[in-house]
Amino acid sequence: MSVEFARMARSHPRLRVDSRRTAAMDCRLRGEPATLEVWDLSMAGIAFVVDADRSSLRPGLPVERAVVRVEGATIHCDVVITHMTGMAGGRTLAGARLYPTTEIDHDRLTEVVARIERERDESPSGAA
Repeated sequence: MSVEFARMARSHPRLRVDSRRTAAMDCRLRGEPATLEVWDLSMAGIAFVVDADRSSLRPGLPVERAVVRVEGATIHCDVVITHMTGMAGGRTLAGARLYPTTEIDHDRLTEVVARIERERDESPSGAA
């Protein structure tokens, strides 16, 4: 997978995953198991928070065999980091392209995104 592909313009709206939701990504970073907070999600991408040293993380880095758990759904996927942004407290927000592993995983992602969008649209404040 090319880095150029990972840099393509976003075509799907990002949906912030707020604190009322249970959302995490289980993966291996630097060869060690990690569970990361999911910050936002779309049909094409994911952003997650990295608390630890990020020196070995960089745009273009693939994270294979990740498992995203959101709203009771389990989505197996590969991700490719597209950007890294510093946050308060030394944390880092990593944005990545998301590639569901199977058609079933794609369908689960579609269901979760549709549910979050629906709840956002029905919310008086417009935020799910």
